[in-house]
Amino acid sequence: MSLRKKWKRISGHSRTDDYEFSSQARLADPYWMLYRQMQFGAFQAENAASPIKIQMDYVSLKLDRYNDKIINQNQNLRSQIEKESFSLMKAYFKFSAEAGLLFLKYFKNEEKGLLKKTLRRNFALTNRLDLLKNDEYFDFLMNVSFDSSLLYNASESKLRTIAAEAYQVWDTFNQNVSDWKTAHQTKFAPENSPAWQRETFNYSAQIASAGGKLENSGQTANVMLNLNTNGGAHLDWYHFSVDEKSVQNNKFENNGTFTCMPAKVRYAGMPQDTYWHFEESKVYLGRLQLDERDLTQTLIGEFATIFSNDWFMAVLPLQTNAITRLQKVTVTDSFGDTKEIAPGRGTEKWRYFELSNDLSGTYDLAPWLLTLPNENSIASENEVEKITFMKDEINNLAWASEDTIESETGKRINRNDESPADTTANAATGPTPDDGIWVYRFLSKVPANKIPFLVLPTEVGRLTRGHLPGVPIGAKGEIIGGTGKVQIRQNEILGTGIEVTKKYHLARGLDGGVVLWSAKQKTVASNNSLPNFQYDTLETK
Repeated sequence: MSLRKKWKRISGHSRTDDYEFSSQARLADPYWMLYRQMQFGAFQAENAASPIKIQMDYVSLKLDRYNDKIINQNQNLRSQIEKESFSLMKAYFKFSAEAGLLFLKYFKNEEKGLLKKTLRRNFALTNRLDLLKNDEYFDFLMNVSFDSSLLYNASESKLRTIAAEAYQVWDTFNQNVSDWKTAHQTKFAPENSPAWQRETFNYSAQIASAGGKLENSGQTANVMLNLNTNGGAHLDWYHFSVDEKSVQNNKFENNGTFTCMPAKVRYAGMPQDTYWHFEESKVYLGRLQLDERDLTQTLIGEFATIFSNDWFMAVLPLQTNAITRLQKVTVTDSFGDTKEIAPGRGTEKWRYFELSNDLSGTYDLAPWLLTLPNENSIASENEVEKITFMKDEINNLAWASEDTIESETGKRINRNDESPADTTANAATGPTPDDGIWVYRFLSKVPANKIPFLVLPTEVGRLTRGHLPGVPIGAKGEIIGGTGKVQIRQNEILGTGIEVTKKYHLARGLDGGVVLWSAKQKTVASNNSLPNFQYDTLETK
C-alpha cells in the first residue's frame, strides 16, 4: 500500500515592480524619534570638529644582524636563530641522503645514471654511529644516494673531476651545484645555532638593527636588542629587551611618512549613535557583573557605554623584522585646524607593547615597537627527542630521563624499553646470586636511560653530568649527549621537573622558499620519572 502526502506552500510576491516607496522605510512619526534624541542629549556636541586626516612621521629600522650574523629578510627570524647544522645532528644520514636525491633532480633523466654512480663512488654514505643495522630505510638510501655534505664542501678541482667522469658540461654542472647549495645552505651550516644555551635550555642572542641617522649630529647609530626566549616554543615581542648600550637619549631622523583618514572605533555590542539602528544582541554590556573592587571592569564598562564614540583609529602599515618609533602625529580636523599629538609617557605601572629597558619616555620620545612575522604558518611535528629532568632531594642530585632519541634515519627510538643497567659494585668479580647464596647490592638496577647530574663542590649553582659506578655514560641524544663536560643550571629544574624536547619545523619564507629547521624547547614535566631505587638489599634465588 503506497502513501501519498499533500502539502500547501504559501509564497509571497510583489504586486508592482516599483520598490522606491518600500525602500524608504518610512516612520509613522519621525518627529517623535527626533524629540527623543533631543531629550537624551544626542544633539549636544562638545566639539563640533571631527578629525579627517592624520599624518604620521616615523623612523623604522630593519633588524640587520644577530650575534654578528646577517639576517636573511626573506626567511623567518625564528628559523635563523634556532637553526642547527644537519651535518652535526643524529639524523645526518637521512638529511644528507635526501638532499643528494634532490640534487639529482637538477639533471635530465638520461644523465642521472652515470652521475649517480660517480657521486656514490666519490661521496659514499657511511654509517657513522653504527646504529642502523638491519634498517630497511638505511639500506635503501645506501643504494640510491650519496653523502651530499661532502659534495657541498667539495673544492672546485674535485667538482671538475666529477663533472669530467660523468661527462657533464662544466658550466651547466657548476650552475646546478650552485643552485642546489643555495636551496640547502641552511642544512649544511658549519656550526649549530650560537643562540642555544644548553645550561639554561633557552635561546639568547643580541639583535642589532640597521643604522639610522641621528637628528642632531647626523651620525649613524644602531638599536641593540637582547633576546631571551625562556625556553618557549615561539618567538614574540616580549622575548626582547633594549640593550643598555643602545642610544636612547637622541632622536633619529624620519625615514617614513604615512597619511590616512581616521575611522571610528567599532566593536561588538557598541551602543549605536541613532535610535533607528539595532544594536548587537550577542554582546550585552549592560549585564556586566561589576565588582566595586575590580577597577578594570568598571573602566571598560564606562568606556564601552559612554565614551566609545569619542575614539578614532588610524592604521600605520609596518614592515616585519623591524622596530619602529612614531616621531610626530599631526591631526587635521574638519575646520582645517591642525594639532600635533605628543607621545604619552609610559610608566612601570602602565605599558602597552613596550620593550623592557626602553627608556624612550624618559627623553620625551615615543617607545619602540617591534614587529615580527606571523608564526601561524609554521608547521611542527611531534618531538623526535625528549628528556625529562627531575630533582632527587634525598640523594641531592637530579636525574635526566632520556625517553626518546632520534636515529640517523630520523626514526624515534623509545629508550624506556631498554634493559636496566646493573650497578652492583662487585658484579664483575663477586658471586652471582645462585641458590642459597646471598649477594649484597648497594643500589638496585637503574634504567639505562636515566643519567644522573651531580652537585660538585667546585661548580657552584650547576649540575654536572655523571654516571653510576660500573655504568658508562648513557646519554645517546643531542640535548645532553656528546663528549666532554655537560652542565646545567641548578635553578632551571623546577620542583615538578621540566621536559626538554626537540622538534622539526617547516615554514615558507617571504620569497616563497621553504625552510626546514629543528629547535628545542623547555616545558613543565608532565609526569614523574624518578627511578624507583632500593638501597642496601640482599638478593638470592
